[in-house]
Amino acid sequence: MWTINQNEFSYLDTLTGLYNRAYLFYKAETFNRYSNIGGIMIDVDYFKFINDTYGHSAGDKALIDVAKILIRSKPEDSLLIRYAGDEFMLIVYETTPERLNKIMASINEHIATYLKKHSRPYTLSLSLGSSMYDQENETLDSFFKKMDNAMYEAKEKNHKKDRA
Repeated sequence: MWTINQNEFSYLDTLTGLYNRAYLFYKAETFNRYSNIGGIMIDVDYFKFINDTYGHSAGDKALIDVAKILIRSKPEDSLLIRYAGDEFMLIVYETTPERLNKIMASINEHIATYLKKHSRPYTLSLSLGSSMYDQENETLDSFFKKMDNAMYEAKEKNHKKDRA
């Protein structure tokens, strides 16, 4: 049986079991070992509605379900993080924009499969935005901001679709 030491435990999100934001910044020190890093920012759509309507335990269950879906969707050469609240981040090493698009399609397929297999009083959906990290010309913060902006563009499209 393996054990987690105190330091490693501090890098885990206690709800989802995923790595947390502190671990992301710890691992970011190694990003310069890779030539092509990309990332996907993932946000749970209507998460506040889930919490407000069905309670925080339902919101917690939704986050756990999202974590499971993302674990099934992530490639081996990647780092999955619970970034904040209902946001997750997937960092993919040695990748391309086309590969990031394929990973996002895989995430959407896994969500669709989840919805067919599991009955919840809410519909689980995600907004996804991706970006490549230009290590020579941008900071880590600007890389994260690009992903975040792309995710918010996708969220706006999703919400417009829902209102139509």
